[in-house]
Amino acid sequence: MNKSYCKSIAIRNTLSLMDDSHYCDIEELLLECGLRNTKQKHALIKSITSDRPFTAQQLLEKLGPRWGNQSTLHRALSQLKEVGFLTEAFDSHGETFYERTDRGHHDHLECVSCKSYKCVPCPNPTAEVPKAKIISHQLIFRGLCLKCL
Repeated sequence: MNKSYCKSIAIRNTLSLMDDSHYCDIEELLLECGLRNTKQKHALIKSITSDRPFTAQQLLEKLGPRWGNQSTLHRALSQLKEVGFLTEAFDSHGETFYERTDRGHHDHLECVSCKSYKCVPCPNPTAEVPKAKIISHQLIFRGLCLKCL
């Protein structure tokens, strides 16, 4: 299946995947992207409703002990990234975090107190570097979130 097609399906359906009445949308998404429709993947997609970036560990805690082990989760996250449902970024310590692709380009604030991540507008989305072609960038601001000020 064409990954860009899967990405458009993922983006179109992301906001409608918030409750049990949309099981068929999740099932269709997985099928169209060539992924097996399992209870675990269904629970995973359904749990990715936050507008905030998340780590695999945070997601594993949210899914609970019935989910399975961490390697199963990482395989599933990798598959969802490959078909364009998720994107990954790295914090200032090199830890991977994920977020849905329907958020558009933005950067992040890493709170040095509570260790949370907040999405922030990109200050320079059209930056140019001499003698280089920019494909993408990632900018992490480190500071205090409003809750920790």
